[in-house]
Amino acid sequence: RIAVNVAYPQLSNERLESDIVGILKDTGLDPDALELEITETMLMGNAAQLMHSLQRLRQVGIYLSIDDFGTGYSSLAYLKRLPVDSVKVDRSFIKDLPNDPDDVAITRAVLALLHSLKRNVVAEGVENREQMQFLVDHHCDEGQGFYFSAAIPGDSFGDLLGDEMRVVQ
Repeated sequence: RIAVNVAYPQLSNERLESDIVGILKDTGLDPDALELEITETMLMGNAAQLMHSLQRLRQVGIYLSIDDFGTGYSSLAYLKRLPVDSVKVDRSFIKDLPNDPDDVAITRAVLALLHSLKRNVVAEGVENREQMQFLVDHHCDEGQGFYFSAAIPGDSFGDLLGDEMRVVQ
């Protein structure tokens, strides 16, 4: 799956759905292989207006996620109604795991809450083995960050993916 950040003007554009459907058709990409990331702050300020757009995109089969969860003023009422598949927990809660008791408490609570809402949980900013082990021990679904790979140029991504594929096979 390839994740693409979407800004409010893009998401509120009535042509977004048809543009995305056209691109998917032209490229032959399965809609589930596309993930649109919407920031929590954007959603909380405009959730009512964006709900219809998000529902239509999800009906097409596009994977939707909330990015940077925990950095805005989330409404749990909106969180339960938003048609999103995944929530990405902001790195500010991950960076001091497992040593900061407050981050431990917040991360455990967020994982429990999001799993009870049947959302996939992604930890952002995983940088070391201790953080990764904490997240595995507490059933976080996915992680992303420098622990897995430093940022690389686009033309090197195929090589990285090739290495990973050889390990899997």
